[in-house]
Amino acid sequence: MAAPSTISLPASRSSSRAGCSRAGALWVYAALLLGTLAWAVWEAGLDFWSLALRGDVLAPLGVWLLLPFIAGRLIPQMRTARWALGLVLIVAADVLAFSLARDRHDLAGTIADAGAVASSEAAPPIAGGDWTGYGGSGFTARYSALAR
Repeated sequence: MAAPSTISLPASRSSSRAGCSRAGALWVYAALLLGTLAWAVWEAGLDFWSLALRGDVLAPLGVWLLLPFIAGRLIPQMRTARWALGLVLIVAADVLAFSLARDRHDLAGTIADAGAVASSEAAPPIAGGDWTGYGGSGFTARYSALAR
């Protein structure tokens, strides 16, 4: 009868060590995610698609690690790792939302006046000249102006 109690004691110690190591893994993952976010903003700026490509696997995996059946098994003293990972995920979501709100590739300018529109009349192509398009013009005329 003494054997089961001695076997259960090391098992309880190893499970508490496993809880610490899991919490340590959350700290490492939070640092990895924060470092990746800083690198992505430094390299790509606040361009949404560039940031989305750099965090498309790490952020959803971080959310998965916060689910109750994963992070709920941590010992109570190490729940701060869960909060740290959650805070980093909130920062990542804020950066992504801010980058989505601004257009990095926006071109500021004005539209030309209506009087500056090109005419629809095709300039007759020069016979024997180089054809820049089908039919000798940019209007894809069916027949050329060449002599038959």
